[in-house]
Amino acid sequence: MKYQIAIPSYNRATILKKKTLPLLKRFNINNSDIYIFVETEEMKKEYQASGITTYRYVVTNTKGICEKRNFLETYYREQVGIDGYISIDDDIQDIFELSEDSKTVEPVKNIRNFFDRAFAETNARGYSIWGVSPLHNPFFMSHEKSTNLKYICGALNGRIIRRDRFEIHADVDHCEDFQFSMEYFLRDGGVMKYNHLGLKTKYFEKEGGICGSMGGLDNRKKNMEENCKYMEDRYPGMATAIEKKFGWDLKLNWRFKQLVL
Repeated sequence: MKYQIAIPSYNRATILKKKTLPLLKRFNINNSDIYIFVETEEMKKEYQASGITTYRYVVTNTKGICEKRNFLETYYREQVGIDGYISIDDDIQDIFELSEDSKTVEPVKNIRNFFDRAFAETNARGYSIWGVSPLHNPFFMSHEKSTNLKYICGALNGRIIRRDRFEIHADVDHCEDFQFSMEYFLRDGGVMKYNHLGLKTKYFEKEGGICGSMGGLDNRKKNMEENCKYMEDRYPGMATAIEKKFGWDLKLNWRFKQLVL
């Protein structure tokens, strides 16, 4: 299966150079397979001026993470010879794997083998999206693979392009990855989640990214509450809005079953 690495990024050249790009280099992923998606031509020039010059760029002319992720869906449907893509955020510091005894985690050494297996297994089941745990805490990880309704975090996931099925888009900037999770589940009948891998990253990073595009953390938190309640209303029985210390969040109903008409 032919796939590419897509990095949606917003005003984070320094963070991208420090975190995700060195990580991909450690995994021996060719620069020619890595595409950086930025909003404007000016931002592209800024990234190149910072020294990020040996990668491919795509200017999206979008605003916000929702439009950018929707752009990726359409962009890759139109790329002849590409079967899928891996979307990875620009601030991923490392990817950890759960130990055999499930007590500790250690950095993954060869991610390419996992990527290939994840695409093959997801494709064999007729699904289109796979993901990993958003956290690298063993308490929240396991060696179980799941295909029921689970949260596929936007920070790292793989998608198979199904050109014979309708295209999926989100309509919110925060919770867009929850929405993609639910929409892919409804369309395909399941999503693949690999719970033995987890991400080391700084969620709610104030520099650039979602916080930067929304005008700061306070605006993002307000947006979180509105969008979580909207998701709960739009997807009854699938999602529940809950308030946590860091702000509002969604809980997906893993027992949810599709109605077969």
